[in-house]
Amino acid sequence: MKMSEAVGLSLASLVLMVCVTSGLGSVATATSGASPTARACQAKDLAIHGGRQGAPFQTVEGTVIIVNISNHQCVVHVGTPISFVQSDGVRINVRDLKASKAISPRLLRAKRSTSVILYWYNWCQANPNPLKISIALAGGVGVVSGPFNGRPNYNAVPGCVNKTRGSTLQLASP
Repeated sequence: MKMSEAVGLSLASLVLMVCVTSGLGSVATATSGASPTARACQAKDLAIHGGRQGAPFQTVEGTVIIVNISNHQCVVHVGTPISFVQSDGVRINVRDLKASKAISPRLLRAKRSTSVILYWYNWCQANPNPLKISIALAGGVGVVSGPFNGRPNYNAVPGCVNKTRGSTLQLASP
């Protein structure tokens, strides 16, 4: 591993975080941990969309907003795999890093949102835009997909650092 890759991965590891936001911009309403009365969110309960921007060391930082579109609270269990899909329906070859962990379950009130941060590394092919992101929900309760081309930089892709290594993705975790 080159020094620049090691520094980039180390720096990215230091800044990984999960941000919790309200769909209305007020104080967050998603909380860690499970509620004894809330059921697990199903794919039909959720909608997602995201954006991406360039980050240090030729990486891309992505923010994915997960919205509870149902009329009841539920617990979101973000799992893996997370994948990127081109407009023609083809999944691009990006693998989850082994160090990637599932986000802690979050209680999400009706009509509220939470966000997760992810990092995408080493893309050595043609620009695959536009993209959708597809996230498997833990426990086999479905897969939720949505556009991944939003602000701040609608079509950012990571730089090619090493052509002999594949493209990778790391889900930020608390």
